[in-house]
Amino acid sequence: MSKPILHKGFVFLLFLMTSPQEVQKNKASIYYGTPATIAVPETHHRSKVSPVQEEYMPPDTLIQHLGRDNIPISYSKNIRTSVCFDNQCRLLVAKVHWNPTGRYLGYSLPEGEFLSKKEHDPFSVQEYERLNSLLADPNLPLGSISYNELVLESQAPLVGIDGVSGATNQDLLAYIVEGAAYTTYKLYQILYGPDRQFIENWTRETLNEAFVIEALKSPEIADQLWLLKVLKGRLSEFPIARQQIAELTKSPNFSLADNALQAFSERDLEDDQITNLLFDLFEMGDYGKRNRILALLESSKTVNTISIKRLSEHVLQLESPFQVRVIRLFEKHKIKNSAFDQAMKQLSQSNNDFVAQEARSYLKLR
Repeated sequence: MSKPILHKGFVFLLFLMTSPQEVQKNKASIYYGTPATIAVPETHHRSKVSPVQEEYMPPDTLIQHLGRDNIPISYSKNIRTSVCFDNQCRLLVAKVHWNPTGRYLGYSLPEGEFLSKKEHDPFSVQEYERLNSLLADPNLPLGSISYNELVLESQAPLVGIDGVSGATNQDLLAYIVEGAAYTTYKLYQILYGPDRQFIENWTRETLNEAFVIEALKSPEIADQLWLLKVLKGRLSEFPIARQQIAELTKSPNFSLADNALQAFSERDLEDDQITNLLFDLFEMGDYGKRNRILALLESSKTVNTISIKRLSEHVLQLESPFQVRVIRLFEKHKIKNSAFDQAMKQLSQSNNDFVAQEARSYLKLR
């Protein structure tokens, strides 16, 4: 059975829960969530007004937790909202936490607070764990339906349903904590609503190399993919991290390797070390990677010496479509290279008439 997690940077996250009865009596703060991926101690924080304004909630509710060098570690939001059971309401006081990429990190309750369901029974440990599991899944339908769709309205109040007088939609029971439909739905909507996009934008605004380097260490591929998409075309701003991303292009994980390669722009080929790293990849023979690297060269204003040398040495081993593209690239930039000329003489005798014609056309221009 999983247990609450004590996170670095959240000194209030203690746990003493062993039974459902102890939840209500517990004098320590409760936290359930996933491990933090930015392992940097918190040194300070900033606050901003949430784009979502609700009754009972203070306006300054979104907090950015920061470490050294202004590295975003996590985000949190204080929640104060009413949750109704059997026509009686109590105030839900809690906090939700996000990773800097907008991914769910966890939820916590301050001292003396607890979650409850039908007949005001406090959550059991298993129900806290189930809620955490539900909130961690970004693909639940709770993010795209209205509460009326979750709950089937009825004329008379029904005992045991929180939020409204109605029975829970049977098709959606798998996505809620039983007896706590509104609590589950409300927390999910907060976590995956406008606040999430606001947090992602906030991270983009405060992006620095120290954060990029730490985020690339994340064991969650989703964090790395998010970062690579944000960095697309901007790698020249982060020269140290750029070397690490170049190495990621060799990852056995196709999605990670592809997104790492997509992050590079033609400007990055001005760096000789990056060019060599990319051509090591080019010569490994992956069709998609060769296509991307050639596309970068074709969009460049100039072709550097390393690219000319590596293409000249390897052009005979390329597939026919790539041979044609390389020939046209050399023609476009009027590149002179003796090794390439020798390769063209061989290709002019190719069994592929189209490639042979392109090679002869190039040699005539010489």
